[in-house]
Amino acid sequence: MNDRIQSTVAAVENAINEFLAKGTRVSQHAIEKKAGLSNGALNYDCAEYRDLKERIRAIKRSKKEECNAHLHLKKQISKQTDLKDKYRLQRDELRAENAQLHSENKELLYQMFKLQQYVKQIEKTKLANLDDFR
Repeated sequence: MNDRIQSTVAAVENAINEFLAKGTRVSQHAIEKKAGLSNGALNYDCAEYRDLKERIRAIKRSKKEECNAHLHLKKQISKQTDLKDKYRLQRDELRAENAQLHSENKELLYQMFKLQQYVKQIEKTKLANLDDFR
């Protein structure tokens, strides 16, 4: 009986290693099938089988945690991408507004220059006394 349990354990270990090497999903049923055992063969009350079942559960848990971590990272990347897009739009709007303000500033400076020239011309012709405005 002990030899049979040892051969079953070896077959299950080989099946587990094959699944891990391929990166496929690990389940007790799939491992039993790959090892050539009947469905539920690892459910017999034996310490070696309990250890194998616990190892299978641990593998499944670690895969699930990896998947959850991967999903968490994907969510973070998505959130960062959304924030970048939001800030890019704000940046572009602010740049456009800044360009508009610069053009208005230049226009006002030009108008001020024209007014100064007009005032100088009025002073030359002495049409008005500018001391009254100061």
